[in-house]
Amino acid sequence: MTVDWGTTATVEMKPDKGYRVATYSIDGGNAINSTAKAGDSDYFTFRNITANHTISVTFAPITYTIKYNGNGATSGSTTSSSHTYDEEKELTANGFSRTGYNFAGWATKDAAAATTATAVTNGTTMTGNVGSGSDSIGTYFTKDATTSTNQWWAGLACSNYYVTAGRTYIWTIEVYHEMGKTMRNQMDANVLYTGATNNDDGYGGSAVITPQQIPSGVWTTLTIRVKIIAGVANPYICHSFCPTNYVDGTKFETAAKIYYRNSRIVEFEANPPEYMNCQKVKNLSAEQGKVVELYAVWAANQYTVTFNPNGGSVSPTSQPVVYGQAYNAIGTFPTPTRTGYTFAGWVGKNLFNKSATAYKTGYYIRG
Repeated sequence: MTVDWGTTATVEMKPDKGYRVATYSIDGGNAINSTAKAGDSDYFTFRNITANHTISVTFAPITYTIKYNGNGATSGSTTSSSHTYDEEKELTANGFSRTGYNFAGWATKDAAAATTATAVTNGTTMTGNVGSGSDSIGTYFTKDATTSTNQWWAGLACSNYYVTAGRTYIWTIEVYHEMGKTMRNQMDANVLYTGATNNDDGYGGSAVITPQQIPSGVWTTLTIRVKIIAGVANPYICHSFCPTNYVDGTKFETAAKIYYRNSRIVEFEANPPEYMNCQKVKNLSAEQGKVVELYAVWAANQYTVTFNPNGGSVSPTSQPVVYGQAYNAIGTFPTPTRTGYTFAGWVGKNLFNKSATAYKTGYYIRG
């Protein structure tokens, strides 16, 4: 700025959103700590100006905290995370669990979707030329060293799962390995429909895949979220997990044994979670010291009740049920028939292997 000889001038030091004035110095002197609040301007006044002056300013990004709310969780905890404005950082891995529910993500408010979404057990299929088996840890597939066989397509898939146009779907699966190095998460999201010419044609926006890394010796939940475009016929998901290398860029020097469990599809008609487990986020607040609270979003697990007519006949022979709802919430409780007998009720065990007698319409799925 230009001013007249002998006059007074005030300089405004104005930070951008998410920043604060950290220090300033006058004419190359020592740095002065600013007392202005984050987001506010600081000021310095030159008086009786008779020479040129310089003022040097440094700005610093604000910091804030993300707190995680279990939102009905029955066990576990998730450590709060500190974040810096304009820097991407992963959310803390979810440590909560809730009996009868599947964790679906995080929301900035107690989403109604937490009680209306349903998690369906999905048959996980093998893709490509992979070996499989099981041991004391669990079920696994074996990925050849890509230095000898470039089987980039080989791995696991959530294949040909038909969905509803316009809705949001999240596929989660837990994986584990003991390769001693951190793997790169190489998941792929494909959404097709009748008449589609490209694997990406069914996306109603970009797919979200989390986390980016799979450490050795830890069960890690992998997640893909996609929104299906509206107005298409017979849309279906063909997602896959086909790892080929480590985060340092090196490929598998030896065959990789990768364990997997708990494959689930979660459907949201509306209000899906805003953030996935371990998703990289930034700028959730521009206020210094702000505590941003994220709420766990839960989807009730879906199970199948099978009816044994015990010498008679019954239709249907099975029925899907949702945790927390009456057994007959999706359809009528069937009545079997047997020549010479009168049906007196159902006897057996509930979904959590607890003995029970005389099941009737209106029984609830509880742990």
